[in-house]
Amino acid sequence: MSHYCKDKKIDAIVTKLVKFSFWSFERRKKHGRITAPSGKFAIVPRTPSDFRVGLNFRCEILRIDQNLRGLI
Repeated sequence: MSHYCKDKKIDAIVTKLVKFSFWSFERRKKHGRITAPSGKFAIVPRTPSDFRVGLNFRCEILRIDQNLRGLI
């Protein structure tokens, strides 16, 4: 199984979104891109360097779709 990101928190969030919430993931040159059914998207870093990246990514996803609060 390939990973979306080397950070465990981001990888778990993206996996849940792709499997259960009809989000789509697209691998690009430097970063990935996860797109919501509404068309809004978030950038997924492959190798993040910040220790807060998991929390920041979760907040970014919740800004896109508030209904995911219980899922992620």
